[in-house]
Amino acid sequence: PNGSIDVPISPFQVTVNFSEPMDLSTALSATYIEDEAGTRTYANYWAFSGMYVLISLPTPFESGTTYFVHVTTDAADAQGNHLESAFVSSFTTEIFPADSEVFPVELACGDVDVGLATSQIVTIENLGDLDLVIDAIDFEGGARGNFSISTAPTLPVTVLPNETVDVEITFAPSAPGAASAVIEITSNDPDQGLVEVMLSGTGVALDPSDTLGTILEFFDASVTAGTLVGSGPGASADKRLNALRNKLEAAGDLLDKGLTNKVC
Repeated sequence: PNGSIDVPISPFQVTVNFSEPMDLSTALSATYIEDEAGTRTYANYWAFSGMYVLISLPTPFESGTTYFVHVTTDAADAQGNHLESAFVSSFTTEIFPADSEVFPVELACGDVDVGLATSQIVTIENLGDLDLVIDAIDFEGGARGNFSISTAPTLPVTVLPNETVDVEITFAPSAPGAASAVIEITSNDPDQGLVEVMLSGTGVALDPSDTLGTILEFFDASVTAGTLVGSGPGASADKRLNALRNKLEAAGDLLDKGLTNKVC
């Protein structure tokens, strides 16, 4: 009916019925649907009875959009009589409410050395036609463990249709072992006003031997590059550097033997 609202966007086709059999060639060329931008799609199917034609669009209707169905006076019936006046009818497609899409909903931070940190992004997208308002982003029950929200928009935040916002999550383990937490995202999405993001990660104990090996590599590279130099008159500068390196190697030997308490 003319002026219909909340018309489903699929199936994306319109049927135009006539009161009597039509000349199909004129009915097809005189019947079309037009969107708000003026794009036209002409009738492309017909009934063998000649009582109706079908306009099938190549893509779904746009939500929240008004379309106009036209039949011009070029349309004629089977006897060749043209319409006395042009016909125009309109309808408006349904509007989708705010629709939040959160990705990922399971965030695995992997293995992270104790004392270090890693950050990852959770993205919130609005797939609806109306504004998405995010009211809260917080940890379930306030239990954050070794996780933190390092970057987030000022709340409440409005996310326009087809737009996104990012939330940065940081995992900084303070002890070895598995860790987990849950972030709750609250919004005006009528279908899922609360979305949970499961966080997980594992703290890994540092191996002192590996750390000392890295220090030695840095030491040697810095000496070669001339960015690390000793101090003192004459050859004493180089001797002091060598002495320092010998102490580092000695500490490594103690660590390899498990004598951690003697390394100082």
